[in-house]
Amino acid sequence: MRIFLKFFLLSFFFLCVCSCAPHLLDSISPPRKINSYAIYGEDNRLDIHYGKRRHRRLGYGVGLFIHRDKLVPEGKRFYAPQGIPFKDLAPLQSRRLKNFPLCEEVRFQDQLSYGDCTGVLIAPNRFLTAGHCVRHYQETKQLEKMRVVFFVEEFRKDKYQRDHILVRKNYVRKIARVVEMVHERGRKDYAIVEFAKPVKIKMFYALPEDKNSFIHELGDDLILIGHPLGLAKKFSLDSKIKGRDSSFYYADLDGFMGNSGSPIINLSKKDKKGRPYLLGIYAAGKDDFQVDEERSCVKESSYETIHPRLMERIFRLDKIGDLQKR
Repeated sequence: MRIFLKFFLLSFFFLCVCSCAPHLLDSISPPRKINSYAIYGEDNRLDIHYGKRRHRRLGYGVGLFIHRDKLVPEGKRFYAPQGIPFKDLAPLQSRRLKNFPLCEEVRFQDQLSYGDCTGVLIAPNRFLTAGHCVRHYQETKQLEKMRVVFFVEEFRKDKYQRDHILVRKNYVRKIARVVEMVHERGRKDYAIVEFAKPVKIKMFYALPEDKNSFIHELGDDLILIGHPLGLAKKFSLDSKIKGRDSSFYYADLDGFMGNSGSPIINLSKKDKKGRPYLLGIYAAGKDDFQVDEERSCVKESSYETIHPRLMERIFRLDKIGDLQKR
C-alpha cells in the first residue's frame, strides 16, 4: 500500500509540473537545436528609405565595399554602381545548393548586388569593419582597388524618375592604410581602415566613451543596418540582445552574407545628447540559404534555437578599446 501511495504521489507531482510549468523542464534541459534560421521569426528587413527619419539618419555612416571597376561615372558628380543580379551570386551557385533557382518567396530578387562587406564610420577618416573582410582583400591583393561607398540605397520609385542607383562622388573613399586588423576565429574580428581623404557625414549614433557606456543589458532593443548580400542598404528592427560572452553579444538578427562589419546599434541606451550607442559589428551567423527538395529551389535558411549562443554574433566594441582615440 505504501509503495502504491508513493508511486501515485510521484506521478501526480510529475503531471502537475508538465502541465502547469513546462518552462521548468526547458530550463533544466540541455540546449538543443530545433531548426536553423538566418531569419528569426518574421523577416523584417526593409530598404532604408522605408525607415523613420531617426532610423535613416543612423544609416548615414554605413558604407559598402565596392570594387573601383564597378563605379561607372555618370556626369560630373555621380557614379552609377554596376551590380550583378541577386540570383546570380556565386554562393547561390554552389554544389551544396545544387544550382537550383531561388524560390519565388525569396525577397529582393529584383535587386542587384554591388559589393561584399559593410562597415561603419567612427571618425571622418576612419572606418570600422570586420577583420575577415580586410584580411580577404589583403590576401587577394584587392584592398587598394576597393572603395568604401556611402548611401548605396534603393530609391523610392514614386519620388525619383530613374531606373538605377546613383551615388555622389564625394561619398566614395579610397583606403589609404589599415590602422588595425585582427581576425582570431571565435575571439576577435575587426579592422579599422583610414581614408585617403575625410568624408563629411554626420554620425547620429554615439561611440562608447567610458566603461559605463560599454555596458549593455540582455533584452535591449537593437537595429541592424547594412548591405546583406551586397544589396542596397537595409535595416532590421525587432531584435534584442539574447546572450553574451567575453567576445560577443548574441541576438536574433536577420543577418546575411555582406552584413559582415555592419553596425548594430542599441536603441535602448543613449548618451547625453540622446544618440543611441554603437553596440558592435556583425561578425557571423548561420548558413543563409538551403535547398527545398520538394520544390527544387533555394530558400532562405530557417534556424530556430532555444539557446542564445546559437544566434547571430556581434563583436563587442569593448574588445577594441577606445575608438575615439584611434
